Amino acid sequence: MVDACDASAPDPSFPAHRILGVSFFAGTLNEALEYALRGGLVLAPSGPGLANDLPRDPAYARALASAELILPDSGLMILWWNRFRPAGSEKLSRLSGLLFLKELLRREAKGAMRGSFWIMPDAEQDASNRRWLAKEAGIDISEADVYLAPRYASSGPIIDDVLLERVQKR
Repeated sequence: MVDACDASAPDPSFPAHRILGVSFFAGTLNEALEYALRGGLVLAPSGPGLANDLPRDPAYARALASAELILPDSGLMILWWNRFRPAGSEKLSRLSGLLFLKELLRREAKGAMRGSFWIMPDAEQDASNRRWLAKEAGIDISEADVYLAPRYASSGPIIDDVLLERVQKR
């Protein structure tokens, strides 16, 4: 399972395990939060995405490999890594994307998420997610802090000039 794709990955400045060509964070929840709060793209890829899309879609592999922080959220991937890891490699613990988000929201009381930008799949989920954020965490996300993503192709490169422009302006 190690280095199974040809994606190039940035050299992380945090503990990581390279699995399937992707550098997965190998530290604690607190360490992940501290690193993420510096800015950048944080991902928690799903098991099906890793199993189905990663080996077949070079654009997906490049997108994962270029993220600043990738959380090892897939229980199956962790199980396989810990069972079949290379000799001398340390075990990896699952770091839940949901737990990461909940702790990040808890820290919002201290202003940790000021300037955050949310990409939502559609208007219905945007409204639902923003209601949940307001109710559960007391966070009001303005329309200016949300981008409703169009439906992208199921494979190949994703080119969204509108999103790129919005991110660059921020």
